[in-house]
Amino acid sequence: MTQFELEPTYERWRTIILEHKTLLTGVIVGLLVGGSMSYVSMRFNLSNKTNILNGEISTLQDEIYDLEDELCTKTGQYESLEQEKEELQATIHHQGIQITSLENLIDDLTESMNTVGGDVTALTNENQQLKSTIQQKNVQISSLQNVVDDLSGTLTEYESQIQIGMVSTGTEWNEPGDYVLNSSFPRGYNDDFLVIYEIKNLYHSSIYRIAIDCYIISGGTIYDEQHYSSIGSIPYDGNWYQSLYSDFDISTLSNGYYTAIITVTDLITGESNAKAHPFEITIS
Repeated sequence: MTQFELEPTYERWRTIILEHKTLLTGVIVGLLVGGSMSYVSMRFNLSNKTNILNGEISTLQDEIYDLEDELCTKTGQYESLEQEKEELQATIHHQGIQITSLENLIDDLTESMNTVGGDVTALTNENQQLKSTIQQKNVQISSLQNVVDDLSGTLTEYESQIQIGMVSTGTEWNEPGDYVLNSSFPRGYNDDFLVIYEIKNLYHSSIYRIAIDCYIISGGTIYDEQHYSSIGSIPYDGNWYQSLYSDFDISTLSNGYYTAIITVTDLITGESNAKAHPFEITIS
């Protein structure tokens, strides 16, 4: 296209613009105003949203600070609980050791109680046996006492006849009237054991002739006995008596109560006299 062809087109557009100048100006102004308003509105909306976001961020930061403070508090509480846990574990361990020690002590005490209980039972049984034995011996003693009482009554009737003035048990006979007497001996005793007795009213015109029987009895059983006679002459002074003894072995006797019985017979007149003396064999 040539210059001559362009000129009419230019003029046409220039004419159009001039004719529509007011309209174009309004359009352009409208566009500018509209764009400005849109921009201002967008900036305002953006500013509002920014403010809202800033507020939310500030709120979130406050919440984060609060959570951090709470976390610090919880951390402190957790550490305190951990320390208390360790202390409790140490206490439980210590108490466990004490409980084990107490259990061992209880076991020892239980064993000791069982042992003591057995000993008490054994002692109780032995005590019951001893009581039964004592009761039996008391019955025997009572029976023997009746015998002694009967013999004493018989001796009273014949005071002017041959008499046993004394009978006892002892360990030494030195001379008439000089004795070491004892009525209790330990079981297994194997030293001197003497049945010592004195006889009166046995003389006839300064002579005597007697038979002597000596018995060791218990519960009606004769455990040992001796028999012999004595013949001799004596000076008459009105107060004379004969002191004699019989020696026995009691080492095999069990513990208990026994009686030594002496019977003397005047072989000239045929009169007899008897006397008894109790003695005891002890456990130790």
